[in-house]
Amino acid sequence: MRCCFALFLILVVSCKNNKEPVQMEVFETDFIGKSELTLEGTDTGLEIMGVKDICVCDSLLIAFTKNPESQIQVYRMSDMHLVAKLCPRGRAGNEMTDPNGLSGQFYYRKGNLILPVIDNYQLLKEINITKSISNMNTVVETKTDCMPLIQGNFVLIDDDIDNRFEFHSDQIDEIYADQISYPMFIIRKKNKEQKINLYNKLMDSPSLHYSAGFYYGTVYKSPVRNMIIQPLQNMDYIMFFDLDNDKRFAIHQKGTMCIGDKAPDEARIHLLNYLAISNKYFIVNHKFHDAESMPKDKSPYELLIFDWDGNFINSARLDHKVSRIAFDEKSNILYGIGLSEEKMYKYDMSKLLPATSVK
Repeated sequence: MRCCFALFLILVVSCKNNKEPVQMEVFETDFIGKSELTLEGTDTGLEIMGVKDICVCDSLLIAFTKNPESQIQVYRMSDMHLVAKLCPRGRAGNEMTDPNGLSGQFYYRKGNLILPVIDNYQLLKEINITKSISNMNTVVETKTDCMPLIQGNFVLIDDDIDNRFEFHSDQIDEIYADQISYPMFIIRKKNKEQKINLYNKLMDSPSLHYSAGFYYGTVYKSPVRNMIIQPLQNMDYIMFFDLDNDKRFAIHQKGTMCIGDKAPDEARIHLLNYLAISNKYFIVNHKFHDAESMPKDKSPYELLIFDWDGNFINSARLDHKVSRIAFDEKSNILYGIGLSEEKMYKYDMSKLLPATSVK
């Protein structure tokens, strides 16, 4: 009798867990709208034509641009001197169609700085930045196929192009248009893969594809830990994947839309937009929910600083409208690209970080 009762309890608990919309512990916290400080930026003097994104690689700042003559430009941060123009547009060995960075990732191999990029949305390439600067020519060391970015995005694990943490967004069935595969994650190491299915159900919505869009987000990796994060673009969630300890959890801004809610009818607003990463922290450029109704001269963004364990550290507003950001941990300087211009601003983050982080 006791065995039957225990089995009954197991079944009840299992059914209850299966009804939960997400299979991870979610911590309700409060991190939005806490800014008491507005940082004043300094114009770096750089105006990079067609700049799309930036990242900091030790003493270098790398800009991804739409300039067909140099789609990747390398600057020395000490004086913002341009030291290399790389990746002209084309199909030769040292040319590329449309290179994009891999969530700010870089690493060293035999003393050389390696920058992984995705070219033409489906080719993963490693650029040897050290040799490229020395040779004044783009040096591509390796290239391989990767998941097309139209299907999601990924980061590298252990600085190895064969080891990847992938996010696969929703895929509509080509035959049955009303059937859709749920967003999922794959840990891919060499020829082995581990699938992680987080979501038991999607938001209630007239369109499954529309509701699945709320679960999209770019994945980022800690430079020094096997910790992966994914801020959801359209909900105030940040998902954490601790690969070394096989743990998963999320933090959520209390009082805002939840994963199990009904999908709103109005258009989605990109909230957790762009990130800057460093060894100790990651910085989110968060868009306010009422951004569309804010005065045009006021920035719609708020910087949110977290450590890699999910602890909220601090926040601030900026005096300029910037979108893409990058952080130099050595100098505590944040770089930001103007939202409607090609100027680059820099901000001293020392006042926002714990005393032990300020040098």
